[in-house]
Amino acid sequence: MIVFACFSPRLWDAFLDQLRELFNITGGVLHQFLGLEIVRNRAHHQMSITQASVAKSLLDKFGLADANPVPVPCPAGFVFTKKGLTNNS
Repeated sequence: MIVFACFSPRLWDAFLDQLRELFNITGGVLHQFLGLEIVRNRAHHQMSITQASVAKSLLDKFGLADANPVPVPCPAGFVFTKKGLTNNS
């Protein structure tokens, strides 16, 4: 599996058309990749990536599902931007 991303739907379609001339491929919206869950909000131009299901599976496996949560690597409400990390809380 190879992952490509593009801002413009028109360019994305043209790119896939060119690839389809050479290869038998499928294209679509990526929801999960290598344990990462990818959620997009196109209306707000936002994308979030999480490993919540992997973390929950590991917590369940080792009997730590009821452990106290800790905000790692950064607390909830922080957003990564081109200028750095900001707090939207």
